[in-house]
Amino acid sequence: MHLLIDMQVKEESHRPITLVFSKDNSVASIKEAMFKGRTAAYFDDTIVGDYNYLKQIFEASVKVIHLPMIVDYLSRSIQFKNNSDINYELELVEKPKGTKMPKVIVLKSNKTTLQTMKLYNENVIQAESLKGTYHVKNFKSISGEKVLVEFNFLKKEPIIEIEIVRIKYPKVRY
Repeated sequence: MHLLIDMQVKEESHRPITLVFSKDNSVASIKEAMFKGRTAAYFDDTIVGDYNYLKQIFEASVKVIHLPMIVDYLSRSIQFKNNSDINYELELVEKPKGTKMPKVIVLKSNKTTLQTMKLYNENVIQAESLKGTYHVKNFKSISGEKVLVEFNFLKKEPIIEIEIVRIKYPKVRY
């Protein structure tokens, strides 16, 4: 499990926590969950546990906020809402051809993060969906398998193209 609760912990860290996935708060339910291995350990911004439980924790706490698809110089803004008390570190594994997605995304706890995706051709802009796969770096599965999450950046609304007009400033003579 983990060291005693009265241990010394750095100010920027937290004490170890055992997460128990029980059906309810009764002693019998918690005992059953622990004996069946439905637990995970959280320490130093890392969660170690069964792959399926880790994936469910992530999917329950992080959502993509679908903004209207605004294309400005072939880029799209995406918001990630992290509703948990855990910071997540994501590393890009796979992206659609014709796009450039952030290689690393840090989702701070209880915050919304804005990211930008570049779209390099008209086919990608008109696509019905864009999927990106990321590895959750601070999740460690007991099996050693990387915990991968897939985001589907759906096109929910018509594309709004913004034309930016550059205004020439008059020359100033001194």
